[in-house]
Amino acid sequence: MHEDDRTAFLIDACLGDDALRTEVEALLAGAGGSFLASPAIDLPGVAGPPPIGSRHGPYVILQRIGAGGMGRVYLASDSRLGRQVALKVLAPHLLSDPRQRERLRREARAAAGLTHPGICTVYALDEVDGDLYLATEYVDGHTLGEEIAVMVT
Repeated sequence: MHEDDRTAFLIDACLGDDALRTEVEALLAGAGGSFLASPAIDLPGVAGPPPIGSRHGPYVILQRIGAGGMGRVYLASDSRLGRQVALKVLAPHLLSDPRQRERLRREARAAAGLTHPGICTVYALDEVDGDLYLATEYVDGHTLGEEIAVMVT
């Protein structure tokens, strides 16, 4: 994102709160420009992703489609029902944290209780060999980051 675009975006996102905008800009500058350049899960020392073609419970990993602070998201094949799913796998460094495990469980319960064309369907919340994952409907499309980039240009 170009610096002028970022400033305009922050002015809008902070709803005119100059103190908040200044704080966010300081945090971004303090990170040496690397803030948000890649998800924290991709930092050195964090366990790598499962190999393409590997099994994760009843799911076969086809490709990585996203990553965030809590884990990675993969396109996977559900071997039980013969359909493609989005598989959100809790990051290995978070698996031992009961609060993070509960957070993913809350996310799954909240999303499973909603029905709307704009919300993907939750199929399962499972644990296999200590790994916690959320299986949802796979919707082919663009990412939130891509949508935001279109909005600010």
